[in-house]
Amino acid sequence: LNSNSSAWVTVLPQVGGFVGADTIACLLALPAEALGCYLLLDIGTNGEVVLYNRGEMWAASAAAGPAFEGGGISSGMMAEIGAVDKVYLDSGGRMQFNVLGNKPAKGICGSGIVDLVACLLQAGYIDKNGIFTAKACNRLESRRGKWGTEIILFAAGESAKGRPVVFNQEDVRQVQLAKAAIRTAIDILLGKAELSYADIDRIYLAGAFGNYLDPDNSIKIGMIPPIDSKKIINIGNAAAEGAVAALLSEESRSKASMLKEKIRYTELANHPDFQDMYLNNLNFG
Repeated sequence: LNSNSSAWVTVLPQVGGFVGADTIACLLALPAEALGCYLLLDIGTNGEVVLYNRGEMWAASAAAGPAFEGGGISSGMMAEIGAVDKVYLDSGGRMQFNVLGNKPAKGICGSGIVDLVACLLQAGYIDKNGIFTAKACNRLESRRGKWGTEIILFAAGESAKGRPVVFNQEDVRQVQLAKAAIRTAIDILLGKAELSYADIDRIYLAGAFGNYLDPDNSIKIGMIPPIDSKKIINIGNAAAEGAVAALLSEESRSKASMLKEKIRYTELANHPDFQDMYLNNLNFG
């Protein structure tokens, strides 16, 4: 580290497995009213899930893969200029797109991918198994590609790269795999705590991706349990905020150690129902 030779280095504790110090930092940044029963979700290639219920805590790591960060998606990209970051249906049921920087589209980033799948479901363009329907082929510009049906979001002449921005059958599958991993982690932790979806008071979404997620669309695709979307709160870069708190406050550092001792880490792959629950969560609805 390039720092003063007299500097102190503070390292926050790791919970276990792939639930690391960043999760502890996120917990340090939660609002003071975070009591009752809440879920903390930090969704990325490796998604961390923490459940708190009146003093008791559980945590798990969900191997979601890179789909929610634009990886493994045919026209996926990071959230930068030219990325589709929001998709919605207009009053006529047509898909509309917001492109970062108001520039020609280069591709689609994580938040836009979740929105897109939710819109495709809502419009009946994909079924509960994630298969493109005849309606999609009839009403959307599409073609037959290497991975089956491929819908064209932006034609070559409309895109920044001179080639179509597309979304195909394999892309839908990658979203299913990712959302099933997150949802299964949530379901297993709720089961360990003997809680139902109705018991959840708040869901906190952390991280750059989580901060831009549309709560309703996250519920529509089945990544988040069917609760009142008003209970879902985006908290931004909570890990960085928690790290700052730990550097500035001895109380926060003590709380970090206390949290580490309190959290019960769950290895999802060792859960007897993991495989069945994961397969069940692949479908939409």
